[in-house]
Amino acid sequence: MMKRLVLVYLLLSMSLLFTAFSSSADVHLIQLSFHPHHSRSCVTAIKQFTSETSRLKREYMIAGEAELRDTKKVAYLTFDDGPNRYTTQILNILQKKQAKATFFLIGSQVQRRKDIVSRIAQEGHYIGLHSMSHDPKKLYGGTPDSLIQEMEQEKALLNSLIGYNTDLIRVPYGSMPYLNDHYRDALSHHHFKMWDWTVDTNDWENKHKPFVIIQTIRKHANDREEVILLHDKQTTVQALPQIIDYLRSKGYTLLEYNPYHHIRVNFWKDERL
Repeated sequence: MMKRLVLVYLLLSMSLLFTAFSSSADVHLIQLSFHPHHSRSCVTAIKQFTSETSRLKREYMIAGEAELRDTKKVAYLTFDDGPNRYTTQILNILQKKQAKATFFLIGSQVQRRKDIVSRIAQEGHYIGLHSMSHDPKKLYGGTPDSLIQEMEQEKALLNSLIGYNTDLIRVPYGSMPYLNDHYRDALSHHHFKMWDWTVDTNDWENKHKPFVIIQTIRKHANDREEVILLHDKQTTVQALPQIIDYLRSKGYTLLEYNPYHHIRVNFWKDERL
Protein backbone atom coordinates (compact mmCIF):
# COMPACT_ATOMS: atom_id res chain seq x y z
CA MET A 1 0.00 0.00 0.00
CA MET A 2 2.82 2.39 0.91
CA LYS A 3 4.60 1.72 -2.38
CA ARG A 4 1.42 2.46 -4.27
CA LEU A 5 0.97 5.75 -2.45
CA VAL A 6 4.57 6.70 -3.16
CA LEU A 7 4.08 5.92 -6.84
CA VAL A 8 0.90 7.99 -6.99
CA TYR A 9 2.65 10.83 -5.20
CA LEU A 10 5.57 10.69 -7.60
CA LEU A 11 3.39 10.74 -10.69
CA LEU A 12 1.26 13.56 -9.33
CA SER A 13 4.38 15.49 -8.40
CA MET A 14 5.81 15.05 -11.89
CA SER A 15 2.54 16.26 -13.34
CA LEU A 16 2.68 19.31 -11.11
CA LEU A 17 6.31 19.84 -12.05
CA PHE A 18 5.58 19.94 -15.76
CA THR A 19 2.50 22.07 -15.20
CA ALA A 20 4.50 24.54 -13.16
CA PHE A 21 7.25 24.85 -15.71
CA SER A 22 4.79 25.27 -18.58
CA SER A 23 2.69 27.89 -16.80
CA SER A 24 5.40 30.04 -15.23
CA ALA A 25 8.92 30.98 -16.24
CA ASP A 26 9.62 32.05 -12.63
CA VAL A 27 9.74 28.53 -11.22
CA HIS A 28 13.32 27.94 -10.13
CA LEU A 29 13.22 24.72 -8.15
CA ILE A 30 10.75 21.99 -7.31
CA GLN A 31 12.24 19.40 -5.01
CA LEU A 32 10.83 15.95 -4.28
CA SER A 33 12.13 13.97 -1.32
CA PHE A 34 11.48 10.35 -0.38
CA HIS A 35 12.55 7.93 2.28
CA PRO A 36 15.54 5.83 1.07
CA HIS A 37 13.65 2.54 1.28
CA HIS A 38 11.21 3.84 -1.34
CA SER A 39 13.96 4.47 -3.90
CA ARG A 40 13.19 1.31 -5.85
CA SER A 41 9.60 2.40 -6.33
CA CYS A 42 10.79 5.82 -7.40
CA VAL A 43 13.14 4.37 -10.01
CA THR A 44 10.37 2.16 -11.33
CA ALA A 45 8.01 5.11 -11.54
CA ILE A 46 10.56 7.21 -13.39
CA LYS A 47 11.12 4.40 -15.89
CA GLN A 48 7.38 4.10 -16.40
CA PHE A 49 7.08 7.85 -16.87
CA THR A 50 9.93 7.86 -19.41
CA SER A 51 8.37 4.94 -21.26
CA GLU A 52 5.01 6.71 -21.39
CA THR A 53 6.65 9.88 -22.72
CA SER A 54 8.39 7.89 -25.46
CA ARG A 55 5.13 6.16 -26.34
CA LEU A 56 3.29 9.46 -26.69
CA LYS A 57 6.08 10.85 -28.88
CA ARG A 58 5.91 7.77 -31.14
CA GLU A 59 2.14 8.10 -31.38
CA TYR A 60 2.52 11.77 -32.34
CA MET A 61 5.01 10.88 -35.05
CA ILE A 62 2.83 8.05 -36.37
CA ALA A 63 -0.24 10.30 -36.34
CA GLY A 64 1.63 12.92 -38.35
CA GLU A 65 2.74 10.35 -40.90
CA ALA A 66 -0.78 8.93 -41.12
CA GLU A 67 -2.19 12.40 -41.72
CA LEU A 68 0.14 12.88 -44.65
CA ARG A 69 -0.50 9.39 -46.04
CA ASP A 70 -4.25 9.99 -45.88
CA THR A 71 -3.88 13.33 -47.65
CA LYS A 72 -3.75 12.68 -51.37
CA LYS A 73 -1.92 15.87 -52.33
CA VAL A 74 0.18 18.20 -50.18
CA ALA A 75 1.61 21.59 -51.12
CA TYR A 76 4.21 23.28 -48.94
CA LEU A 77 4.25 27.03 -49.46
CA THR A 78 7.73 28.25 -48.50
CA PHE A 79 8.72 31.89 -48.12
CA ASP A 80 12.36 33.02 -48.29
CA ASP A 81 14.25 36.14 -47.19
CA GLY A 82 11.98 37.40 -44.41
CA PRO A 83 11.05 38.68 -42.03
CA ASN A 84 10.27 42.06 -43.56
CA ARG A 85 7.35 44.45 -44.00
CA TYR A 86 5.57 42.04 -46.35
CA THR A 87 5.75 39.08 -43.97
CA THR A 88 2.94 40.49 -41.84
CA GLN A 89 0.70 40.78 -44.90
CA ILE A 90 1.52 37.19 -45.85
CA LEU A 91 0.64 36.03 -42.34
CA ASN A 92 -2.66 37.92 -42.49
CA ILE A 93 -3.59 36.13 -45.72
CA LEU A 94 -2.58 32.72 -44.38
CA GLN A 95 -4.61 33.34 -41.24
CA LYS A 96 -7.67 34.40 -43.22
CA LYS A 97 -7.36 31.41 -45.54
CA GLN A 98 -6.52 29.02 -42.66
CA ALA A 99 -3.40 27.81 -44.46
CA LYS A 100 -0.02 26.83 -43.06
CA ALA A 101 3.42 27.56 -44.51
CA THR A 102 7.16 27.37 -43.90
CA PHE A 103 9.33 30.47 -43.55
CA PHE A 104 13.08 30.43 -44.23
CA LEU A 105 14.32 33.50 -42.38
CA ILE A 106 17.54 35.50 -42.67
CA GLY A 107 19.21 35.83 -39.28
CA SER A 108 20.24 39.47 -39.65
CA GLN A 109 16.59 40.38 -40.27
CA VAL A 110 15.36 38.17 -37.44
CA GLN A 111 17.25 40.40 -35.03
CA ARG A 112 15.31 43.45 -36.26
CA ARG A 113 11.85 41.82 -36.53
CA LYS A 114 11.55 39.64 -33.45
CA ASP A 115 7.84 40.35 -33.08
CA ILE A 116 7.13 38.93 -36.53
CA VAL A 117 9.20 35.83 -35.78
CA SER A 118 7.16 35.21 -32.64
CA ARG A 119 3.93 35.58 -34.58
CA ILE A 120 5.06 33.09 -37.25
CA ALA A 121 5.68 30.48 -34.56
CA GLN A 122 2.55 31.26 -32.55
CA GLU A 123 0.31 30.83 -35.59
CA GLY A 124 1.60 27.33 -36.27
CA HIS A 125 3.94 27.87 -39.20
CA TYR A 126 7.39 26.28 -39.37
CA ILE A 127 10.53 28.40 -39.27
CA GLY A 128 13.61 27.25 -41.18
CA LEU A 129 17.16 28.59 -41.43
CA HIS A 130 18.33 30.70 -44.36
CA SER A 131 21.74 31.81 -42.98
CA MET A 132 22.67 34.99 -41.13
CA SER A 133 24.05 36.98 -44.05
CA HIS A 134 22.56 35.55 -47.27
CA ASP A 135 25.97 36.36 -48.79
CA PRO A 136 27.20 33.70 -51.26
CA LYS A 137 30.79 34.96 -51.04
CA LYS A 138 30.81 34.28 -47.30
CA LEU A 139 28.83 31.05 -47.44
CA TYR A 140 30.46 29.34 -50.42
CA GLY A 141 34.05 30.50 -50.09
CA GLY A 142 35.67 27.11 -50.52
CA THR A 143 35.05 25.36 -47.20
CA PRO A 144 31.76 24.71 -45.39
CA ASP A 145 32.94 26.33 -42.16
CA SER A 146 31.22 29.69 -42.72
CA LEU A 147 27.99 28.06 -43.85
CA ILE A 148 27.85 25.81 -40.79
CA GLN A 149 28.77 28.68 -38.48
CA GLU A 150 26.01 30.91 -39.83
CA MET A 151 23.38 28.18 -39.64
CA GLU A 152 24.36 27.31 -36.07
CA GLN A 153 24.31 30.99 -35.11
CA GLU A 154 20.86 31.50 -36.57
CA LYS A 155 19.63 28.28 -34.99
CA ALA A 156 20.67 29.56 -31.55
CA LEU A 157 19.11 32.95 -32.24
CA LEU A 158 15.77 31.45 -33.21
CA ASN A 159 15.84 29.10 -30.23
CA SER A 160 16.15 32.11 -27.93
CA LEU A 161 13.00 33.59 -29.51
CA ILE A 162 10.70 30.63 -30.14
CA GLY A 163 11.98 28.16 -27.55
CA TYR A 164 12.92 25.20 -29.73
CA ASN A 165 15.58 24.17 -32.22
CA THR A 166 14.99 24.12 -35.94
CA ASP A 167 17.23 21.97 -38.11
CA LEU A 168 15.70 22.54 -41.54
CA ILE A 169 17.76 24.81 -43.77
CA ARG A 170 17.45 26.28 -47.21
CA VAL A 171 20.74 27.61 -48.50
CA PRO A 172 20.61 30.95 -50.37
CA TYR A 173 20.17 30.55 -54.15
CA GLY A 174 19.62 26.80 -53.80
CA SER A 175 22.02 23.96 -53.18
CA MET A 176 23.21 23.47 -56.76
CA PRO A 177 25.96 24.01 -57.77
CA TYR A 178 27.31 25.31 -54.46
CA LEU A 179 26.94 22.33 -52.14
CA ASN A 180 29.46 19.76 -53.27
CA ASP A 181 30.11 16.55 -51.32
CA HIS A 182 32.26 18.38 -48.79
CA TYR A 183 29.48 20.83 -47.90
CA ARG A 184 26.80 18.17 -47.73
CA ASP A 185 28.98 15.95 -45.55
CA ALA A 186 29.36 18.84 -43.11
CA LEU A 187 25.62 19.55 -43.03
CA SER A 188 24.86 15.90 -42.39
CA HIS A 189 27.51 15.75 -39.66
CA HIS A 190 25.80 18.65 -37.89
CA HIS A 191 22.38 16.96 -38.24
CA PHE A 192 20.81 19.50 -40.57
CA LYS A 193 18.07 18.72 -43.05
CA MET A 194 17.83 20.71 -46.27
CA TRP A 195 15.08 21.72 -48.64
CA ASP A 196 15.38 23.11 -52.12
CA TRP A 197 12.08 23.23 -54.03
CA THR A 198 10.02 21.52 -56.71
CA VAL A 199 8.34 24.65 -58.12
CA ASP A 200 10.20 27.94 -58.56
CA THR A 201 7.71 30.78 -59.03
CA ASN A 202 10.43 33.35 -59.85
CA ASP A 203 8.35 35.83 -57.87
CA TRP A 204 11.46 37.83 -56.98
CA GLU A 205 11.98 38.87 -60.61
CA ASN A 206 8.34 39.19 -61.69
CA LYS A 207 7.72 42.52 -60.02
CA HIS A 208 4.18 43.83 -60.44
CA LYS A 209 3.22 40.66 -62.34
CA PRO A 210 1.26 38.46 -59.91
CA PHE A 211 -0.48 36.73 -62.81
CA VAL A 212 2.89 35.33 -63.97
CA ILE A 213 3.43 33.72 -60.56
CA ILE A 214 0.00 32.13 -60.68
CA GLN A 215 0.53 30.88 -64.23
CA THR A 216 3.83 29.28 -63.18
CA ILE A 217 2.14 27.37 -60.39
CA ARG A 218 -0.70 26.30 -62.68
CA LYS A 219 1.86 24.92 -65.12
CA HIS A 220 4.26 23.17 -62.75
CA ALA A 221 2.36 22.14 -59.59
CA ASN A 222 1.18 18.66 -60.59
CA ASP A 223 2.84 16.10 -58.30
CA ARG A 224 1.41 14.63 -55.11
CA GLU A 225 3.86 16.61 -52.99
CA GLU A 226 5.06 20.04 -54.06
CA VAL A 227 7.46 22.42 -52.31
CA ILE A 228 6.79 25.85 -53.78
CA LEU A 229 9.42 28.60 -53.61
CA LEU A 230 8.10 32.07 -52.83
CA HIS A 231 9.57 35.21 -51.28
CA ASP A 232 8.35 37.89 -48.91
CA LYS A 233 7.64 40.36 -51.73
CA GLN A 234 4.80 42.72 -52.63
CA THR A 235 3.97 40.82 -55.82
CA THR A 236 3.79 37.59 -53.83
CA VAL A 237 1.33 39.20 -51.42
CA GLN A 238 -0.85 40.16 -54.38
CA ALA A 239 -0.78 36.66 -55.85
CA LEU A 240 -1.05 34.63 -52.64
CA PRO A 241 -4.85 34.48 -52.21
CA GLN A 242 -5.26 33.15 -55.75
CA ILE A 243 -2.37 30.72 -55.27
CA ILE A 244 -4.05 29.23 -52.22
CA ASP A 245 -7.45 29.04 -53.90
CA TYR A 246 -5.99 27.41 -57.01
CA LEU A 247 -4.01 24.77 -55.12
CA ARG A 248 -7.03 23.83 -53.04
CA SER A 249 -9.18 23.61 -56.15
CA LYS A 250 -6.70 20.98 -57.39
CA GLY A 251 -7.04 18.95 -54.22
CA TYR A 252 -3.94 20.13 -52.37
CA THR A 253 -3.80 20.47 -48.60
CA LEU A 254 -1.49 23.29 -47.52
CA LEU A 255 0.77 22.20 -44.67
CA GLU A 256 3.82 23.44 -42.84
CA TYR A 257 7.02 21.38 -42.70
CA ASN A 258 6.78 18.49 -40.25
CA PRO A 259 10.15 17.49 -38.72
CA TYR A 260 8.67 14.10 -37.81
CA HIS A 261 7.85 13.42 -41.46
CA HIS A 262 10.80 14.81 -43.37
CA ILE A 263 10.63 14.36 -47.12
CA ARG A 264 13.73 14.63 -49.29
CA VAL A 265 13.60 17.73 -51.47
CA ASN A 266 17.12 18.61 -52.52
CA PHE A 267 18.60 18.89 -56.00
CA TRP A 268 21.41 16.43 -55.19
CA LYS A 269 18.96 13.70 -54.12
CA ASP A 270 21.08 13.27 -51.00
CA GLU A 271 19.15 10.91 -48.72
CA ARG A 272 20.97 12.21 -45.63
CA LEU A 273 19.50 15.66 -46.06
